[in-house]
Amino acid sequence: MAGEDSLYVGIRGHVVRVRKRDGEELWRTKLKGGSYVNVVVEPEGLFAYTQGVLYALDALSGAIRWQNGLRKLGYSHAIVASANQTPVAVAAIAQAAAQAANAGGGSS
Repeated sequence: MAGEDSLYVGIRGHVVRVRKRDGEELWRTKLKGGSYVNVVVEPEGLFAYTQGVLYALDALSGAIRWQNGLRKLGYSHAIVASANQTPVAVAAIAQAAAQAANAGGGSS
């Protein structure tokens, strides 16, 4: 996947690409509201979920390729997982979502 030299951080309604070697921010993309952003990196690109909307982003530029409002499912925290993630990664995501919900009183 493009951007293998990078980390992708979901925070306060943004996805941020940071270069691993020196921590330099390469881009920042604002998503629809919310504080908690779940990010998944795949060979096909970067995917993020926040506030009831699933996004596909270009890993190199941060441009939003598409978004899906997942109609009628509400705005709760969600876990986005793929076949490429290990069970440990999925468990860590679930724990982070629970901590975010507890810290924010269950809503953003």
